[in-house]
Amino acid sequence: MAYLVSREDRPWPEWGKTRKPLTKVQLARMLKPYGISPGTIRLDDGTAKGTTAKGYLKSAFEDAFARYLSGASPF
Repeated sequence: MAYLVSREDRPWPEWGKTRKPLTKVQLARMLKPYGISPGTIRLDDGTAKGTTAKGYLKSAFEDAFARYLSGASPF
């Protein structure tokens, strides 16, 4: 999230009517119509259980990218 908001060349630092940075909730609402939702991600940090974080998996975007982007890979 911090990366998106730090991008001066994008609209995310000043988003919406209030011109405030994009929030996690706003991002989740924008992605929901595309069937993309955040979830718990287990990170491999060398411990037995691993650390967990909330976020988006790259695979969650594949269907939307295939439908809405022309041939170019977004990654």
